[in-house]
Amino acid sequence: MSALSTVILLVVGCSVHVGVLPITGTWAVSAVEAPVAEPDVDAWTRDAVASALAARGALDPAGGALRVTVRDAAYTPSRRAGDVLLYEARLTLEMEAAGRTVTRTRAWTVRDPGDAASARSQREAALRTLATQVAEDCITALLATPAAAPAPSR
Repeated sequence: MSALSTVILLVVGCSVHVGVLPITGTWAVSAVEAPVAEPDVDAWTRDAVASALAARGALDPAGGALRVTVRDAAYTPSRRAGDVLLYEARLTLEMEAAGRTVTRTRAWTVRDPGDAASARSQREAALRTLATQVAEDCITALLATPAAAPAPSR
């Protein structure tokens, strides 16, 4: 058996053992669907996914199709802490590429700033941040070789 075929068998064997074969190649964001009421979340998500792909050298307009669906985008009052009203920003993305689908969600609790202009700015910042974080989570799950189990902490 040649060295190359041994390496290929080793990589495939390890991937199968972990349960997931890595997706290789380059990708283009073919569609971002956002059937949600939150304005601009589709554009923020598209930018975040493109940035996550570019950071891995996997972004190419001629690459394979990557479909993104915003399953949930919300900014809702969640509870009071004394005199302060807390909001929860929540974003769920679903991505599909090469026959694999992943869904990831992140949430972030923010404090009501007390005035409408600041609240709008804060809402936008929270959802943009979540778009970046959830896009990273999804792209990592789709493209990265599964990581080894973390070492036990002492």
